[in-house]
Amino acid sequence: PCRPAPIRAAHDICVAVREEVVAVGNANAPRRAQDAISLCCTYVSNCLASDEARFRRIGAANKALCGRLLAASGGGMLLRAVGFAPEPVSSPIAFVCTHDAPTLRLVLATLNNAPAIWQALADEFAAASASSSAGLSPPPVRQSSAAPGPMQGVWGATFIALEAPHGGGDKVLLPPSALEAIGVLTEARHGTPQLPNPLCLRVECGDGRGTLGHGQPRRAAGRGQGGGGRLAGLLEFTAAEGHVALPRWLLQAVGAQEGVPLMLSSVDVPRASLVRLRPARTRFYEEAEDQQSLLQAGLHGVYTVLCCGETIRIANCGEEFELLVSEVCTGFPPTPVEAVCIVDVEALEVDMGESLEGEEERIAQERRAEETARAAQAAAQAAAQA
Repeated sequence: PCRPAPIRAAHDICVAVREEVVAVGNANAPRRAQDAISLCCTYVSNCLASDEARFRRIGAANKALCGRLLAASGGGMLLRAVGFAPEPVSSPIAFVCTHDAPTLRLVLATLNNAPAIWQALADEFAAASASSSAGLSPPPVRQSSAAPGPMQGVWGATFIALEAPHGGGDKVLLPPSALEAIGVLTEARHGTPQLPNPLCLRVECGDGRGTLGHGQPRRAAGRGQGGGGRLAGLLEFTAAEGHVALPRWLLQAVGAQEGVPLMLSSVDVPRASLVRLRPARTRFYEEAEDQQSLLQAGLHGVYTVLCCGETIRIANCGEEFELLVSEVCTGFPPTPVEAVCIVDVEALEVDMGESLEGEEERIAQERRAEETARAAQAAAQAAAQA
C-alpha cells in the first residue's frame, strides 16, 4: 500500500507474469513450456532493443513463431501478461506491446527466472509428498478438472470464422463473452459454473438456425459421432468478440473459410485408453529417432480429440509427419469408438502400425509375386501341353 502507483502497477504486472509462467509450466511438456517462455523473451527483448514501432508489434512476418507460442496451452494469456495486446479484428494475427521500457525490463527478468520458478514449485511438491507419506497434512491441492456433469447440449452459439495464428492442432479460440455464457448455462444445468477440462466442442458450418433458445444448440451429431461437423478442443477465450479462430485445416475440414458463420456447441467425448496410429510415409520410422518423445510433444497440448479415420500432423525439426488415426478406444479393456479425448487420461497406450506407404509397397510386391507365379504356372502348363 505504501508503494508509489507506478511501482505497484509494475509489481502487479510481474506477479501476473509469474502466475502465467506457472500455468504454462503446469499445462505443457517441458520443451513446449520452455519454448513458449523463450519466444516471449525474444519479443520483449526486441521491444527493449529499439524504439521503432515495428519492433513493438508481432505481425505477419512473425506468424509462424507466434503460432508456436499460441499453440502452447496458456500461451495466449502469457503473451497478454507480458504486455502484448491483440490488434483489431482486421489484423487478427497482430499483437502490439503496451508496456513501457522499465516495466518490460522487470517482465524480462521474471521470464528469465522461469526455470527457478518451476524448480521451486517442483521442490515444494516433493516436500508436500514427503510430508503426506510421513503422516502429516499436505497443503491444499487445486480442485479436480473433472466435468461438473454432461456438457452435451449445454451451450451453443454462432461465430464468424477466422484463421487462427497458432496453425496446427485442433484447438480453437473463443471470445471472452463465451466463457461467461458457458459458465451461466453450466451453472443452470449442473449447479456450478465450473467448466470441464478440457471443454470439447463441435464445429459446424452454418448460421445456427434451429437453436433451442439463448445459447442452447440444436441436436446434431459431430465428427466421430455419426454426423457432420468436426470435434475440436478449446485453447483460450482470447478471440475477438463475435469471432472464433480455428486452424486452417479445421476450417477446410468443415468446408468453411474466413468470414463465414460457424456453429459451435459443447459435447461429451469419452477419455482415451488406446490409440492406433499409422504414419503416411515410411521415412517416419527412419527419421524420427525418438518416436515416443516425438508423439508426446506432438499430441500433448496440441490435440484434444482424436477421431478414427482422420489424419493428424506432427511437427519435428521443421518437418511435418502425417499420421492416420486407424483406431481409437476407451475403457479397460479397450472398446473401439469413433472419437476419444486424449487430455487428462489416466493411462494412454499409443500403438504405431505399418505405414500407409509401406502397406502399398507390400501389396504391390505381393501382387507382382502372384502375377509372376501365375505366369510361371501358365508357362509350365503350355510347355506340358506342347
